[in-house]
Amino acid sequence: MFISKKKSKCLTFIPFLFFLSIFVSLSNLDISLLNLTGLQLDDQQLEQELVVNRGDILIDSSSVSGAKNKDKIFIGLLTTAEKFYRRNLIRDTYLNLKPLNIEFKFILGKPKDEETETLLKYENLKHQDLLILDIEENMNNGKTFKYFSTIYELYKEDPFKFVMKTDDDVFLHLPNIEKKFKDMINDGVYYGRSYSTKKGFFMMGMGYVLSWDLVEYIATDPFPRTMVKGQEDSLVSYWLQRGKVIKNKFSDEKGVYWWDFEHRGEERNFIEETILVHSLKKDERFLVINKFFLEYEREKQENSTIRFEDYVKRVKGLITE
Repeated sequence: MFISKKKSKCLTFIPFLFFLSIFVSLSNLDISLLNLTGLQLDDQQLEQELVVNRGDILIDSSSVSGAKNKDKIFIGLLTTAEKFYRRNLIRDTYLNLKPLNIEFKFILGKPKDEETETLLKYENLKHQDLLILDIEENMNNGKTFKYFSTIYELYKEDPFKFVMKTDDDVFLHLPNIEKKFKDMINDGVYYGRSYSTKKGFFMMGMGYVLSWDLVEYIATDPFPRTMVKGQEDSLVSYWLQRGKVIKNKFSDEKGVYWWDFEHRGEERNFIEETILVHSLKKDERFLVINKFFLEYEREKQENSTIRFEDYVKRVKGLITE
């Protein structure tokens, strides 16, 4: 819907009210947080509650903590501002199984307009799980580099053991991620699902994990920042290989896979040790996968003797195209 600049300010505000009402409904935002007479809070107060400015970094205040991170995993899920609904689906599904030693944030570029910025501030006031980078929203133009370098700057005094980069069209099995990396060596680790090219390999963008020393290399070595434009996940691999800092490469073909693995020539079923399932842009797929795994986790808590193979047989047909 486009409205001429010559129209009144009242008319231009109507679309914003409409989208705000949708957002409030989706996130169950406490209506008392809003001053409905003017839809405004004191700007200074709101900024103090939501955002801490650190040079060229914008981050929610809950991320700056005194907690010890040396045994924790930071998961950054790269998404875009307008995907309010998908973020709430994620909060209502697999994030409910997040272990205490996993820090999870949605990673966004700068909002494109004041209306979106306001919506994000209210969203973060409720959930405290957004990290907004000081970079224009983009794909293959530096967002991944900005993500890793930002995490390094924020947490270099209290670093995480591992840092993960993933996307919003995946299912993450957070308890399995915790188990996978709990006792893993954290020296030069580059984990994901490898894809081979004529020039080498890279971990595919559906999700990969770096040990802290590799994050530090990306953020502090002069080379990576000179080459940030291009297919960003292959660039990450190129930076690390050029710097000869990869000491432990782990390509997980079993635990990291696609929804439609059969169409990709993989003859197997979903497994109990699943880390990540990709290709879930459709909400129906996303919800089905979550139901499949989360229901099993619920049953396992009620009956510790249940076998995954038996569960799969019982719910056969749930996961279909």
